[in-house]
Formats: sequence, structure tokens, C-alpha cells
Amino acid sequence: MKFYLSKLHVYHTESKKSVTGNDSLCSKSVDGRTTLEWLLHEYGMEVCQYDFLPDGTQAKDEIFPCTELTIPGMIKEIGGRTLSGMAPGDIEYVAYCHHLHEELNTITPSMKIKNELALKKSLSFAIEGCGHPVSLRGLEILQMFLKTAAPHKKGLLAAADRVNPLYPRKYFSQFPYGDAAATVVISQEPGDLEIVDCHLSTWSIGTNNQWDFGRKGFEDIEREWLNRAVQQLINAMADPNLRPDYVIVQHVSDGLLEGLQQACPEANLYLRSYHAKANFMSADPWYGLYELMHSSKFQRGERVMLIFIGPLGALGILHASRT
Repeated sequence: MKFYLSKLHVYHTESKKSVTGNDSLCSKSVDGRTTLEWLLHEYGMEVCQYDFLPDGTQAKDEIFPCTELTIPGMIKEIGGRTLSGMAPGDIEYVAYCHHLHEELNTITPSMKIKNELALKKSLSFAIEGCGHPVSLRGLEILQMFLKTAAPHKKGLLAAADRVNPLYPRKYFSQFPYGDAAATVVISQEPGDLEIVDCHLSTWSIGTNNQWDFGRKGFEDIEREWLNRAVQQLINAMADPNLRPDYVIVQHVSDGLLEGLQQACPEANLYLRSYHAKANFMSADPWYGLYELMHSSKFQRGERVMLIFIGPLGALGILHASRT
């Protein structure tokens, strides 16, 4: 059974901030600890977020997008465009996929999203725990549900993360986290992209806390991400049914992007222009896909490979073809 993706939209904001050195932009307590640091300290852990280069010099300023909107607010802004022209009854399921948590004072974010988009008859649910590739788990679940639904029924995938003061924006040599959201419709009806393959894998790295790293531990997992991504890309380039015309990879760090290009120089790596030095977590590769689809480069029949990475032992792959 074939499934298609349609009407991808991503959230853009003109609001932005900069981070220099070890400034996490979190609310600080009297002794300088963040709320998250205090919480982890109570469990015997410390947050390791060193924004210094290996030679000891301070990292440069890095700019990231930030918003005062909540997750439901961001999704409402772009979800209306994604759902334009569709009857509310066509959307059977709403999957809200996220890495960080969004606290609301009323109902849960997934219920709030459904109400904001006037999809009160849809079944909404939230998915987490897969790291940044979580939206691919959402795609797998939506495909499973839609297999038994009427052919005209659709699912709405919403991948969104917003850094609230519980979490730091930046640690080690990674790009800072930016507030972001993406929405796309999945259905059996032909759309903008045909899903060719979708899978994700997770592995243990000895901790379930992404902030619980020493520098060596972080560098080790970054090398592991690169090695696994390179192997997936090499396999895809060798497969005539998957060989991508474009490759979009999670904007994790300069080291990972440059390492992937050096290891597979024949791959056409597409780097987005919108805040290229920020990591959009669960929504990140969707931003690159949105830019690519609105350029004149990506033609009908061409293939694209999306690589979702991190922040712990997680790697997700999506292969799609332009229809």
C-alpha cells in the first residue's frame, strides 16, 4: 500500500537571539544554576554544557530562532495552511511528535492542537521518546492506522519543539536548539511526495539523559552518529531503488555535516538557508525539505533522503520521491 505526503509547511519567525560561550539562556537561580540543573542535581547528576572549543577558547556567537508562541500556537499558524482546502472530517488522526516537553496550564498539547485546528472529531495523540527522529515513528503509526481507514481519510503529522527555561539551548559543539514546527498530511491519495521507505533505529549509549555527558562522551556519540549516518547513506547510494538525488541531514554540528560530505562526496547534500546554524530537533530535516520543494531544483521523479539524528542513540531515515 502506497502512502503520500502533502502540503508540508514549517514555522518561521523573525524573532531570534544569540548565545555565546556557556550562556544557556535559562533562568538562573541565585547560585547560577538553572532549574534543570537543580532538578538533575537532586538525582545526583550534573548538566554538562561546555560551549568552548577544544583549545579552550570560547565559542563564537550563534543565532537561533525563538518564539513566545506555545507549541499549539506555532502548529495552529502553519497547520491552517496545511489543512487548507480539506474538509475537517477528512483528518482522522493527529500525531503530535516532540522531543522536549511543552507545559500547558489547561489541557494536554495534543488535545489543544486538535482544538486549535478545529479537528474535534479526530483522534489526537502525542509521541515522544525516540529523540529527534520521533516524527518518523509518528509516520509509521499513522500509516498503520490509515491502512484500515477509508481511502479518503488522512492523518496530520505535527513535529514541533520549543525550548522553555527548563532546558538549555546549547551544549558542547552542537548548534543551539531553535524553536520550530512542521506540519504535513499523510494519506493514500496521491500527493506531493511518495514515501519509499521509512525506518528508525535506537541504541543504548549508557544514559537516558542527553545532558549527562562529559566532553569525551559527547564526542564519542557524535562519531557514532556520523558512522551510522555514513553507512546508511552508502547503502542508499548503492541501491538503484533508493539512490537519492538530494540528501537532507539533521543540522547537528559543523563536524557532522562536514564529516558526512567528506565521507560521501558523491552525495548531493542539501543544506537549508533558514538558520543553518540551529538544530530544530524533531522538525529539523522537514525545514530542509520545505526549502528544497519550493526551489526549482527538486523535479518530478527525483528522490530525497532525510536523515534524522540524536540527541542520544537515535537515527531515522526517510526516503521519498517527488510525484
